[in-house]
Amino acid sequence: MPSQQLEPFLISLDPRAGSGGERQVVHSGHEFVYCLKEKVEYVIDGKTYLLETGDILIFEATLPHLWRNPFDTQAKFMLVLQIANESRVSVQQHFLDHPTVRHIGKHRAG
Repeated sequence: MPSQQLEPFLISLDPRAGSGGERQVVHSGHEFVYCLKEKVEYVIDGKTYLLETGDILIFEATLPHLWRNPFDTQAKFMLVLQIANESRVSVQQHFLDHPTVRHIGKHRAG
């Protein structure tokens, strides 16, 4: 994975919160999601995926997507953005109206 950047985040998502309403984002690279606590929904290219504790989701970030917690309990998940260059655009798109987000490190592959 030459010239790749990985951006990992730990996200605590309050009940009824999400990545920005129904605003979907599109960016280069891939996303890796690992649900750590409770449930979170991802909508990718019009299809809804329910992730429960222990579930993993990997997808092409060029597909329109968003995440949300339509449930009554706080959810927690790890999100790793794989970015093909030094651009912070994909990070900024995801956390424009962000919940509690903690950047948990930065690793460059290649």
